[in-house]
Amino acid sequence: MADKIPRSVAMMNKHPYLFGKLQIGTIFYNMLCALRNIYDIVVERQRFQLLSNPALKQSTGGSITKMEYSTTNYAISGVVRTLTGANEVAVAAGSTTTAGQFRCITLSVSAAAALTQTVSDVAAAAPVTPPTPPTADCVLATIQIPASFTPGTTTFLTAWVTNGWTSQQAIWAAKPAELPNVDM
Repeated sequence: MADKIPRSVAMMNKHPYLFGKLQIGTIFYNMLCALRNIYDIVVERQRFQLLSNPALKQSTGGSITKMEYSTTNYAISGVVRTLTGANEVAVAAGSTTTAGQFRCITLSVSAAAALTQTVSDVAAAAPVTPPTPPTADCVLATIQIPASFTPGTTTFLTAWVTNGWTSQQAIWAAKPAELPNVDM
């Protein structure tokens, strides 16, 4: 919490909560901050919604070094959009790894149905934390790239894919670490 508390909290703290070490104004302020954070999370999750499974997998159309996805519905800011299935998509050129190196790719789609592959930095161990996608994109899947991977040469395996944006991954929206300290 910030150094200076709002005036309304200070006024409420003049009347301490019975049998408690914290004062009622401080308790109320902390609860309100928690509710605001929950609201921000809910609003952000509704801003980018994956409405159907993209079913990202190894390409069945020819090159086993590429990936493909099915027709997928997603929403950005409440507008439902459709990404039609692709025949083949090459893995990002910057995802090369050597022995003992691992990477992760976040596959996302924009409102204009443009795919973006955001590649993480090299890591010494797997699983690698998914990189942050562009802020206006809806995430389709994350791909854990193993050691000794060369795009266009190494076989792409469906087992590396996590379709959708799992609850374990962070919300990437730019929001303050702490709510502004204003009078309520």
